Amino acid sequence: WGRGEYSVVALKVRNTASGKVVTDPRALTGRFVAATFQHRWLGPVGQPEDTTTLYLVMQGRPETAFIAEPAVAASATTGKGGKR
Repeated sequence: WGRGEYSVVALKVRNTASGKVVTDPRALTGRFVAATFQHRWLGPVGQPEDTTTLYLVMQGRPETAFIAEPAVAASATTGKGGKR
């Protein structure tokens, strides 16, 4: 969704761990105006409570709000541990 220079993105978040996870929007990294989870915690994987929605408000296009992952070195992608 968007209005003017702001965009809102809703992301489905699922716990894949066997324990409860407390959600905290302050732990998120990115360029967000606001962030909130629909629920304060996620139950263990396989439980009905293992899924929630994360709502992010950002200025500009959504793809500019997320911090890119570091590039992987070419030698690390060969999977053989040796040099090319």
